[in-house]
Amino acid sequence: MNVTVVVTNYNGLEGLKGLLPGLIQGDYLNIYLVDDCSRDQSVAYAKGFQKVAVIEGEKNVGPSGNRNRILQEKDLGEVLWFIDADMELITRNTGIVAERLFRDPKVAMVGGLIFNRNGKPMYWNYGFEKHPLRDRVAKFYGRLGKRFEHNRKVHGFIRRRAIKYFYGVEIDAGNHQERVVEWVAEGSFLARTDIFRKVGGFDEKMRYHEAHDICKRIRQLGLIIKFSPEIVTRHLEIDCRDGGKPRDWKTGDQYFYKKHWGTPKNALKNFFRLG
Repeated sequence: MNVTVVVTNYNGLEGLKGLLPGLIQGDYLNIYLVDDCSRDQSVAYAKGFQKVAVIEGEKNVGPSGNRNRILQEKDLGEVLWFIDADMELITRNTGIVAERLFRDPKVAMVGGLIFNRNGKPMYWNYGFEKHPLRDRVAKFYGRLGKRFEHNRKVHGFIRRRAIKYFYGVEIDAGNHQERVVEWVAEGSFLARTDIFRKVGGFDEKMRYHEAHDICKRIRQLGLIIKFSPEIVTRHLEIDCRDGGKPRDWKTGDQYFYKKHWGTPKNALKNFFRLG
């Protein structure tokens, strides 16, 4: 299966020094670096690799718009592998894994297992569709699970109660298995190129939670989103947002809720139809 790698970059020189040398050793159709007007030397560094094509943006548009820059290219193959610049490769045979994961034509997107820099799985690897009420319940169970993570009996009870709202408790418990989900993390995921084009890529108004939005639009086509622990990366957690993460997180929440759930009354009515 032909896989094109798309590295999303904004001031990501530190991460690229570990990521690009590993990527160029893989068997990929193309490797692109899409840059969102970086101010460091990351673009110059990427241009030093013959196998890496660089797409430089004329203005900073955020991660969603930056990823969409790949849409201007024509020969992209069957699958796009989007990976952020601050990721470290652990799985080295992603193209081979993709062959199996996309054997089912209904599978449109697959997210990989992402660890944090301390080697623990990130709780936001995958999950249920965002909803203002379910997210509040999920946050409660997430905190509760963290508090009792060393008490197996209590933690097991919390996990059974939480699973309808929050996969994070399962992820923390190390229960990594391939499954159909409602969204996967944007830090490392694969998508069918034709489907990514069909939905028009990411919503460029979103600078956070953009994966939730594109996954919802893909599922509305009757297609499947999957999580697979066979594609593993480590997130170096380099702050490339100039400290704007909390603001972008809140704005992304509000935008998604309004776009997909409408008024609070409508959101409340639909809450009982979830899952």
